[in-house]
Amino acid sequence: MPGPGKTVGLPDPYVSYYLYNILMLSTIYKNVKSNLNLEPAGSRQAAFGRCENCQIVVYYWQRVCRANQPGGVTSPGSGELRMDKANWQGEIIMKRTILSVLLICGMLGTCMLPVSFAGTDNAADPAETAGAPAAVASEAEEIVISDEFILAPETNDDLLWQYLDESLKDGDSRQDADEASPDPQGSVRNMKQNLSSGSARLFDALKSRISEVANGKRTSTAFTLSFKNDLGLTASASGSSASKAAEAAYSKLQINPQTVIHALLADCPYDLYWYDKGVSLTYTYNYTYRQNRDGSYNVTMNEITFKFPVAYDYAGSASFIVDKSKMTAVQTALSTIRSIVAEYKGLSDVEKLRAYKNRICNLTAYNHEAAGNASTHYVNPWQLIWVFDNNPSTKVVCEGYAKAFQYLCDLSSFKGPVYCISVSGTLTTSDGSGPHMWNIIHMDDGLNYMVDVTNCDNEEIAPDDLLFMVKPVSGSVNDKYLFRGGVFEYIYRYDSSTRSVQRAEDLMLSRSHFKDVRENDYFLEPVLWAVANNITQGTSATTFSPSNPCTRDQAVTFLWRAAGSRKVRNVVNPFTDVYTSDYYYDAVLWALRYDVTNGLTKTEFGPKATCSRGQIVTFLWRAKGKPSSSKAISFRDVPKNAYYYPAVQWAVEKGITNGTTTETFSPDQVCTRGQIVTFLYRTLK
Repeated sequence: MPGPGKTVGLPDPYVSYYLYNILMLSTIYKNVKSNLNLEPAGSRQAAFGRCENCQIVVYYWQRVCRANQPGGVTSPGSGELRMDKANWQGEIIMKRTILSVLLICGMLGTCMLPVSFAGTDNAADPAETAGAPAAVASEAEEIVISDEFILAPETNDDLLWQYLDESLKDGDSRQDADEASPDPQGSVRNMKQNLSSGSARLFDALKSRISEVANGKRTSTAFTLSFKNDLGLTASASGSSASKAAEAAYSKLQINPQTVIHALLADCPYDLYWYDKGVSLTYTYNYTYRQNRDGSYNVTMNEITFKFPVAYDYAGSASFIVDKSKMTAVQTALSTIRSIVAEYKGLSDVEKLRAYKNRICNLTAYNHEAAGNASTHYVNPWQLIWVFDNNPSTKVVCEGYAKAFQYLCDLSSFKGPVYCISVSGTLTTSDGSGPHMWNIIHMDDGLNYMVDVTNCDNEEIAPDDLLFMVKPVSGSVNDKYLFRGGVFEYIYRYDSSTRSVQRAEDLMLSRSHFKDVRENDYFLEPVLWAVANNITQGTSATTFSPSNPCTRDQAVTFLWRAAGSRKVRNVVNPFTDVYTSDYYYDAVLWALRYDVTNGLTKTEFGPKATCSRGQIVTFLWRAKGKPSSSKAISFRDVPKNAYYYPAVQWAVEKGITNGTTTETFSPDQVCTRGQIVTFLYRTLK
């Protein structure tokens, strides 16, 4: 029988045949029943989800076959047909009648017309229903995605992507950020990887249909998916009621539609340019239930249907239909996008990104009127499609700029592991604060950079390129990032939805240009300070090598630069392994002058020998003038007669270091570059 909200339509030529067939079957059924005086136990309702008359005939056929056994009589209440021997002689008549009816049904073809949901098969397994008459019906449940997931039209601009408010519940197993691109789907961080197996199948099926709408190959945005045929999922369960059994069966599918919608909105926002996020999205699932003689229910899940509202500019003549005539701009935009990607294919990664930014700024302009007009329809001015439609009258706001930049990146092949994400939050300048959307680009140096294409367009709030692929002056993911240009400051804050959906390492902007110095490293601030004060510039343009052992020449050079790089006079170089051409020559003489170190021997400084932790704190202590300390220390590996004992006392008292454990200082352990700049930073700050 049809589920709620569904009707079965028959083509006009078949109506008369269908009515004629019902009439004939009904007559034959009454005749058979009256002649044989048979009364089946249980319900007469359809058992197989097809033409009721045909089902009844098949039902009786099964009963006759089971009853035609030696003895012929079954006990009352056993669930079998009761038939005495007087009725056996009617068996031949009944069988022939049934065969005739089946032949008529087959010729007319009407009993093959389903009366359930399109694309479903409610037929029960005879093995399951043998001896148990059952009632069969279909039910459906409609669920509205709440406003927690889908925005209302009046929501402020800083909530543009609040449909990402909930993090994906299925874990975080995204690709490693250092994986080289391109990959088959471009550099997009595919959110499907966050989903469970069942949800991933639903994600694939919906994404395919969403893409078909975006490409003009499909006009309906109501997607009905068979669990079995489209998703490869089957689930059935039993329960004391149909609803309880359905709930148990549904849970076996291991799908979370709301999480899947979240993932789709995060993973392919550009393919959903036609989707109106300002209208509630609903999904409906239906199931077939069968009531058993004991009152329990067996339920089988059939289909799930998603209804995506269509944006005003792309709405067709009916609900959940796009107008193909209005998709011309989309096809034009797609053609423009492909030509841009092809045009800049041979450029280096940085040149390619810069070219994309410039092209976007040339193609569109900022829509001040839309951004400042609360009555403007939600979806129109935000569509990235308006960036590429070659129509000078269409303008966009920040979301359009950000999505356009990400789209070009997603379609591109890069020489390194480059990928782009779009983020939302607030931007604060001297003119005030407001909602904003921008991009984070991960480059082949392993670092993340901020890209604000909106404010690179005609110097909206900042000079051209000031906010393109830049590093912050300070900040963190959970607080804010500060950028500075001359006397102006620009503060970017991620909103909660961005922080909950995106990986922290993808949102973490790189203040250091060293790819081996991360935002969560304890030595980050010391390294930034050391670079800013010209104490060290790293081992290369992109590496600091924080885990490398610190050598004696590096240690005295760091100390000398921190002290002001003063050249000393009247100091004779006694070391045969230190030359005037060495970069550390002046530093070594300074160390001699101020008794920071006297060398390994009277004639050997040992510039390439590694420094121990005990030596480094001693150098720092001497450089500070050997201050006294009464701090009690309990390190069992620091004896009171050790040359570094007073230095360790002082270092612990000043918070420069607390040792490697509560009981050990490890004075003979090699001191790394990361440790020495940290000790020096704490000493001087």
